[in-house]
Amino acid sequence: MKTRKRNIFLIQILLFLLAILLIYFTYYNKEGDTLGFLNKKNQENKIIKDLGKHPEDKKTIKIMENEFGPYIKYKSLTTKIPDEIDPDKITLSEALSLIEKKIDSEKIKIETAEQDNKSKFSNIEYKGMDLNGNRYTLKSEKAEFVKEKPEIIYMDDVNAVFYFKDGTKLHVSSKRGIYNNKTNDIQFKKEVSSKYLDFFLISENLDYFNSKNLLEVYGSVKGTSRKGAILAENLKIDILNKTLDIKNKDNLIDVNIYK
Repeated sequence: MKTRKRNIFLIQILLFLLAILLIYFTYYNKEGDTLGFLNKKNQENKIIKDLGKHPEDKKTIKIMENEFGPYIKYKSLTTKIPDEIDPDKITLSEALSLIEKKIDSEKIKIETAEQDNKSKFSNIEYKGMDLNGNRYTLKSEKAEFVKEKPEIIYMDDVNAVFYFKDGTKLHVSSKRGIYNNKTNDIQFKKEVSSKYLDFFLISENLDYFNSKNLLEVYGSVKGTSRKGAILAENLKIDILNKTLDIKNKDNLIDVNIYK
């Protein structure tokens, strides 16, 4: 029994020595003075030369080298030097050209990633009925939505008609629009024109709040009505109660002129 235990102990010692030798020859160089991976690390990011400063922001442009070969470093940007260009003879002009190409390629990557996250379609039309029984049609030449929020539709060249239960209509057109297909709220933006009863308005924004039966027109509002010209910063139309409140840019006017 003692002989067997002694043999097992000797085998364990032998295996331990073999493991030490394996580690030594794996990680140490032939001279045995430093670890191989440290030598490799010290060889990375070696500076070949300083090319000078970028003409726009005066940040330094350097030619460097690592295990993958020579490259240009400018701020946080790095770009590989093509094989046909000698890194020892590269000029500042050549380096600037390579930097611009790298910046352009990074922009393309960002745009592609954004496109991959969006769904785009054209010539779309929505028809529906809001919470109060008012019907509407909404048309757009181009539209898109982000996949994480498919209920929010971003639209270009928008036209909408609202058919209210009292028989009145609201016509709206704009360059941009945001439609929430869950709440049926709609935001019209940029070069907005709208017509409701005898009101014809031009503005930068018009928001239709389905749940509130409210239209809010704002941003350099100009228009006409049977009561005369309208010039205001904010105009609110209560569709249910048939009231109109106008405020000028100094908030000095807050009147009800429609009921």
